[in-house]
Amino acid sequence: MMLRGTQYDFIVELSESFMNRSLEKIYEESIIPHEIKGTYKLDLPKVIKEFGKLDYRIIFTEPLYIDAMIENQVLIHFSADVSLIFSLLLLDLNVEGNIQCNPFYDIVKNELTLRVIDVQIGSTSLKKTVKVHEALLGLINDLVKDTVKGGLNKFEIPVSPIIGNLTLPEMPEGQKYMLPVGLGNVQIIDENVITFGFNVARHGEGTRTHLEALKLKNDLAFAFSESAINKVVDFWWSYTTHSKSIFFKERIKIDRVEELVNYLSSFSIELLPKMFTLGFVEIDLHFLEIWLDYEGKVELIKPKITLKDRDLKLETVALVDLTGFLRTELDIAVQFDTSGPIPDIITPWEDDKIVGKQRRVFDVFRYTFTDKRVELTSSDASIDIDEKRRIILKKNKFDLDIGINWRLPRRIMKLIEKRLEKNIIELFPELPISPTVINQQIENSNLLLNLNVMEITLGENEVIIQADVEYSKLKEKD
Repeated sequence: MMLRGTQYDFIVELSESFMNRSLEKIYEESIIPHEIKGTYKLDLPKVIKEFGKLDYRIIFTEPLYIDAMIENQVLIHFSADVSLIFSLLLLDLNVEGNIQCNPFYDIVKNELTLRVIDVQIGSTSLKKTVKVHEALLGLINDLVKDTVKGGLNKFEIPVSPIIGNLTLPEMPEGQKYMLPVGLGNVQIIDENVITFGFNVARHGEGTRTHLEALKLKNDLAFAFSESAINKVVDFWWSYTTHSKSIFFKERIKIDRVEELVNYLSSFSIELLPKMFTLGFVEIDLHFLEIWLDYEGKVELIKPKITLKDRDLKLETVALVDLTGFLRTELDIAVQFDTSGPIPDIITPWEDDKIVGKQRRVFDVFRYTFTDKRVELTSSDASIDIDEKRRIILKKNKFDLDIGINWRLPRRIMKLIEKRLEKNIIELFPELPISPTVINQQIENSNLLLNLNVMEITLGENEVIIQADVEYSKLKEKD
């Protein structure tokens, strides 16, 4: 399957077996009422006008379950004890049948809900033998049907949360910062699967309106296209509180002082005093310590994710500004050479007199590396599920070439680039690429759902996740 052209950004599929397990848990936890009471007005002949209304009570005696899914309708089988009270007359019945429902997505609760549109009575039996007016006997089935239908009018059956939460990590509070996901369609693909299509209201490939089967293998399948991934990343990157830049200030101590002095020997200052003083003044330099101080800023540009040849590729750019100072601490001795320009090797006596000595720190060189665009590519990015059941994209490493070219030994350049690379990798965040797939807790209950990912498949233009859903209960506080 390929999520291209008019395919929805996100597609979620639920199996019938999962929905039935969910209905059973919902029944056990009394998330839907086991008992429904009310009064129903009847349109009966004048001869039995005194029975013009009845009170009813419907008690479900076992969990609801899906009997069939056809033509975008769901038939829910039910068994119930039904009591009909006509004035002083009480009828207790065992009733079985199907509740005809339309599947719809509750955008407030973000869950699949079944909305009752009709009731079909399969069988009705009196719990005990009673004598009733002859005119009522033929109407019992119709009464039961109308009563049950009336009792279930506007009744909605929650099945399962689908998208549990539209918040993304590291975002400000407020509706504006919730992922703008809208339901496109709910459709029964075959007799065992309900499919949902969602679009992200964001710049991308536009609104999509087509659903395709995902070849569901488990309780749930979730697919998202390359366009959907980039829409979510674009939205998150626009508002996230995660820092996209980092300032740093670091120092590299250079242990091999003599090596660096020799490297910089072409910039000697020792001969200058001799030239201007006819050889009578010499400067003796003793290097105590040499180090490199550097500071700068790295700023990340919004990444782009591509799916090609079943590989997930992450690309972005880091803007780098860097300034460095090569500094040294040294002892400086100023000596007066009484032999003037005569070389010391010729004079057998000690003719140098120290006239001054001090310790100072000098800036030897200043280096810059500004407004550089460093391209970052990660060809082995991986997909994971965070604690909020959001799908996230993790970078494992980046291929990058920083290319600093300062007048320093290569080993020092490599150390600077290694540290800079570490700063970039630590700055780059885990990217959310979907909202929460399954909410952890069903509303108004202690029932918890856990998404157990069984398989992640990279297609040509989509990612498909197959998962099972496990149930547990929230531990009550002591």
